[in-house]
Amino acid sequence: MAVLMFGSCMLGLSFIIHLIIWRIRRPHRQTIAIIAIFLGVLLAGIIFLLLDFVSHDRRLNNLLNLCEVIQLILYYGSMTLAYVITYSAIEVDSPSLVIIKQISDSGSNGLTEEELLGSLDDSKLIMPRLSDLIHDKMATFNKHKFVLTNKGKCLGFLFKTYRALLRAGKGG
Repeated sequence: MAVLMFGSCMLGLSFIIHLIIWRIRRPHRQTIAIIAIFLGVLLAGIIFLLLDFVSHDRRLNNLLNLCEVIQLILYYGSMTLAYVITYSAIEVDSPSLVIIKQISDSGSNGLTEEELLGSLDDSKLIMPRLSDLIHDKMATFNKHKFVLTNKGKCLGFLFKTYRALLRAGKGG
């Protein structure tokens, strides 16, 4: 129970720090900033636990033992990765979320297929992703062509291999 409570408090603190930083100024590389915040809180939490463990007065009565610290790292790390993946879905509009938002905004009247398809264009769905690839140095735009960098090729290889292992088609 101590692992869950301490880990949840650390996650809450990480989220609050994340919100404060985003309210002041949104970082340019948001995912890396989130990972840095969450990793920093994890390291601070582990240092806190180590100081408690080696303290002579044992005020906190050694909150967690070594096995529990490992469980804490696994819990916190898993929740952090889940948050980063979830955040990436809202960082840039995903096609599914754009469609859901537009249908929701139409209210009980609904939205015709023509209205929906007319509002979805490359400027909302494709160009932000291409800009991100260029910004993250995974692709370059040269002579009116997009070309993967070595970093992009590695990521592409990972995705292609993973999809091949799952026997997944070319769909999204």
